[in-house]
Amino acid sequence: MSLQLRFWRNDLLPKVDAVFGLSATLLMTDPRWDLCESIKSIATLEHRSSWLDADGERDKYTDTALKTLYTNWSKVEVTQKQTLLIPIFIRRNECTIVDGKPAMEKYRDRLVMVPASLKLRDVDRTGERSDRENMLDGLKKITQTQRMVLARWLAWTPWLCTRDWQKTGRHSKDWWDGFTLTDTKTYARGRKLVGVLKEIKKEGGKPIIFASYVFLLQFAAKVCHLSGISDM
Repeated sequence: MSLQLRFWRNDLLPKVDAVFGLSATLLMTDPRWDLCESIKSIATLEHRSSWLDADGERDKYTDTALKTLYTNWSKVEVTQKQTLLIPIFIRRNECTIVDGKPAMEKYRDRLVMVPASLKLRDVDRTGERSDRENMLDGLKKITQTQRMVLARWLAWTPWLCTRDWQKTGRHSKDWWDGFTLTDTKTYARGRKLVGVLKEIKKEGGKPIIFASYVFLLQFAAKVCHLSGISDM
């Protein structure tokens, strides 16, 4: 490996204009050797001397700097090592042009926002608000902040409390077994989600659901599956 790198750096590297390293993972053996030697193999010392790191500082990619990093590896914070890679990664987005063409399609321009607002009467017609309040009142030793978060989750399905997701479901892959489309429609938000997904499926669309919490992600995934969306 050392002989190959030496031949590459001394004979081949000075003759090329640009180098692109493609790898599933950069660090495969000794991380400090891989990092330092890989960086040195991307460009000649002359080019690397002009590079700026993620903080806009010079002289972070020279042979001397990389030798110092190698020697003091255990004393350098992980984030400092990682920031060395940021400026030399190939990063592509919808604004990137390669050979005069966009590197990727502007998918966000294709997104269609589906209105799915709820009316208060949709929530009150089954008395779910009082049911949710009673379940939250039955929870012991929770702070006001915890109650607020749990209330957000509970607004989608009573399973959160009746099946005690906090204790028995958070780390169980089987917790959602038995959850049916009928369970999804227990509360107004679930009914609305099912209705929206069915409309999207009928129109041949592919939904994207954003959720901030693991519980809501799992709920959405389960509802998509039950609605036949995941089979599209």
